[in-house]
Amino acid sequence: MSKKLFRDDDIFINRLKMHPELDFFIYNSEVFLNNNPNISGSNSDTYRNVPPGNISLLELNINRTNNFIYPFVQDGFNEEFKTVLHGNFGSQTQGSEVIYTSSYPLSASIYRSLTEAETLKNNRNEDIGINKKGSVLYNLGKKYAVLSKRYTLSHLTASQLNLINIPSIFYGSSIKKGATTLKYYITGTLIASAIDERQNGELISDFGNSSGSVVGLIYYDEGIIALPKQTGPKDPLFVTGSSFTSSYFWSGSLDTNSQIVYDGGGTPFQPALWGWFGAGANDGIIHHATMVSASFSINFRGTSYKNTMTLMCHADKGEMNWSNNQTFLDHSSDLYNKQTAGSQQYYELESPIKNIVSSSYTGHSASFAKTTYITKVGIYDENDNLIMTAELARPYRKEEEKDITFKLKYDLI
Repeated sequence: MSKKLFRDDDIFINRLKMHPELDFFIYNSEVFLNNNPNISGSNSDTYRNVPPGNISLLELNINRTNNFIYPFVQDGFNEEFKTVLHGNFGSQTQGSEVIYTSSYPLSASIYRSLTEAETLKNNRNEDIGINKKGSVLYNLGKKYAVLSKRYTLSHLTASQLNLINIPSIFYGSSIKKGATTLKYYITGTLIASAIDERQNGELISDFGNSSGSVVGLIYYDEGIIALPKQTGPKDPLFVTGSSFTSSYFWSGSLDTNSQIVYDGGGTPFQPALWGWFGAGANDGIIHHATMVSASFSINFRGTSYKNTMTLMCHADKGEMNWSNNQTFLDHSSDLYNKQTAGSQQYYELESPIKNIVSSSYTGHSASFAKTTYITKVGIYDENDNLIMTAELARPYRKEEEKDITFKLKYDLI
């Protein structure tokens, strides 16, 4: 086995920027991820032991009903952790030591919430209507004001807001600008859709009654889609005199013929609105018979980064031409494994190397040349410890007059 030191230009680190695509489909108060069915398990509603449409973050306790894997932290007061016996890990107390436990599996999925305005008192003891979550978005929207002035509309703090929350496990660092599409279906027929076509956070309808209007906003870094259900007060940015210069958010009906109870309760039938988009996505809505008529699709691309180390491993001319494999030597030779001994000395004769070079001519033997086959590349640290290996897909032939370079890639955490 031969070892070589890496040169300065043999190791370099680069950063990959990736945009994985995800698709959520909401139907009948159930969420489907990337069009995958929610497979039931023999011991649970889903075989991953998480709710439908959720991902299992650690993929633990798959299809289990008992003997669950669980995390724990041991708080020791008088004894060291290493003194605790193996049989006592499962107990809640061990002398003066306490074990704090939690539970698996952990899961994540999108969830929807319809936030309402509340009546509160201001500093002059006047009643004002304010949406608490909308107020948070109003302050958050200041950093997005360079993209669109709609992020700073004061009506966000007073309107009903339909919020779609996307955990960062799905999109990474942020949602990619210009890659979000919302689709609204009634009985399988598309009645409205909206896209982030301007890459400024404004969701613009490109189909249906609301076509051409802005129907909501995307908060890219936070994974929030805000769809106002009702319009709020007039904003100076969009008002000239007493009339609006443009509609700052569409809040009209998308389909007046479809009458659905979107909140799952005894509320009268409602027309299709962007404010009802995503109803049933982990929002606690009790299933109502009419909900089977409505379905929703959310498609977007995330932005994630991966640091990769690239290692260039060289086998130059005249190198890597000896093998410790016994087949490397010619066992049929009379000199194989022979030794010479005398009254004062003993030494082994050099065993000949097997000639495996083939000739292009029948009955003719080609000239001898050292030949090896490289099957594995190992990487060692400065203390000569093996830290990683690369198994080659097939053995690579190495001859003395040839150079070979192996390019290894390693993903950094």
